[in-house]
Amino acid sequence: MHRAFRLAFASVPLFATAVPVARLQAQNSTGSIVGAVRDPSAAVVTGMRVTARNEETGLVRASETNAEGLYRLPFLPAES
Repeated sequence: MHRAFRLAFASVPLFATAVPVARLQAQNSTGSIVGAVRDPSAAVVTGMRVTARNEETGLVRASETNAEGLYRLPFLPAES
């Protein structure tokens, strides 16, 4: 089964980078999405809500960017 997550940002045009992170460990079935949010002038955006939604399962995870504009969505179920 293929699981797709969609990121949603609650704002006007912003540049966001997401880097899927998967750590290979015995019996680990989760992954993380980490990234940064910047505005069109490349300034960091703090306090931005970032949401990942699996449209197949309805699972929703959210985070907020920190003072450096970084976010992390940990413990996302890995694809089987």
